[in-house]
Amino acid sequence: MHLSTVTLTHESGEAVQIRSRIADDSRERAAGFQHICPELIALSSILFVYNKPKVVSFHMNNVHDALDIGFFDQNGELIKIARMIPNDSSNLLSNLYSSGDEIQYALETRAGFFADHGLEARSVVMTFR
Repeated sequence: MHLSTVTLTHESGEAVQIRSRIADDSRERAAGFQHICPELIALSSILFVYNKPKVVSFHMNNVHDALDIGFFDQNGELIKIARMIPNDSSNLLSNLYSSGDEIQYALETRAGFFADHGLEARSVVMTFR
């Protein structure tokens, strides 16, 4: 995964910039935060980029700390935020987290990131370079 700057701009004009890993192929998207220690998860984010809008689901198999995920449409508008909790290893497909609607981007961050920055669905636009 390569690094990029992700900018989250609130409707008030305030912007939050973060350095994020970009997962833009199937291998990188499949890996996500699996097998990463909680200390690194707390300092990192991953932007999942899809070629075209689609409904997607994420799991927490082999992820060792809670995450927030923001789902963004093809225009970069934040349409949904979810808190994802690590799975019980006895049920590997429990806790699937779906975008619900078609999205083109998903941003995984440490748990609490969106709330800490006052970022809410339908009031934020994401860009990256």
